[in-house]
Amino acid sequence: MGLAIYFHDVIYEPQKGENEERSAALFKEFAGEASRYVKQEWCSPENVSDVYSWIIETKHHTTSTYVSPFNQGEFLLFLDFDMGILGSGRIRYEQYCDYVRREYSHISSDRFRQGRSEFLKMLLATPDDRLYRTEKMRGLFLEKARDNIAQELKRLEQSSSIL
Repeated sequence: MGLAIYFHDVIYEPQKGENEERSAALFKEFAGEASRYVKQEWCSPENVSDVYSWIIETKHHTTSTYVSPFNQGEFLLFLDFDMGILGSGRIRYEQYCDYVRREYSHISSDRFRQGRSEFLKMLLATPDDRLYRTEKMRGLFLEKARDNIAQELKRLEQSSSIL
């Protein structure tokens, strides 16, 4: 799981897109090079394929079950890590919102508000067991995540009505 965590956002360029695919390809390249020098289980074709798939899955978080030599629970926890920021404290979440806006500074305010609002509404409509896949993470972060998402959506809607 460690390699998937490290590589899943190693390439993150919102303007170019395909960040997951490019990050996964970079991992595969790294693993191929490493396998020339070390004979470790993580370098096996099966494990490289799994880590590659895990990275790709962070794009949509749509897989509810995953068959893998890796532990199913680890995969679901990995997906939860990717969504962890949603359940952070208010100040940290607002910083995250500022970072997201900066990442998409190449998009007009109106287009950003529209796209971000659609994304947040989709998150609010997501069933609890799909937003966070593990019971532990749901218990720790779900309520705060839903509140953060709703508050951000409210701020976006208020800022569009001011204009």
